[in-house]
Amino acid sequence: MYVSLWYSRDMAYKEEYFLKNKVKINQKNREWYYKNRDRVLTKRKKDWLDPQKRLLKKISNKKWRTKYKEIINRKSTLYQKNRYLEIISILGDKCCRCGFDKIGALQVHHKISRVKEHKRDFIKKSYDLSRVELICANCHCLEHEEERKIFNLKYK
Repeated sequence: MYVSLWYSRDMAYKEEYFLKNKVKINQKNREWYYKNRDRVLTKRKKDWLDPQKRLLKKISNKKWRTKYKEIINRKSTLYQKNRYLEIISILGDKCCRCGFDKIGALQVHHKISRVKEHKRDFIKKSYDLSRVELICANCHCLEHEEERKIFNLKYK
């Protein structure tokens, strides 16, 4: 029996369920694969060897992307803006250092800077907001100026 993670619609439930039953799910998936290995491999090979299928798939993917690109970008941008405003309201609607409250000048600052992570990773719902603080642009600039002094970085 193949157990799919995409069965449930509730993402939080799926993640929680997967974390609890990770070993069992992987074992079931592995068993299913070994039982149906020949069928899976022949289908992959058939799809890969047929140039017409490959071309049609490539074209259909491209058509779909071009058709829905604007809608996807609009939804993504709208989600990010709403999430950013939600984060600002969660973090207090004002600079935690000087009390400045103009939303246009407020910025999210990572308390512990990390090189490898994406700089807008706080937009994700699963991100721990205790790692960031809301500060105004002036305080943010002063914060990074102190870092530059520590690492002896100079302006170009």
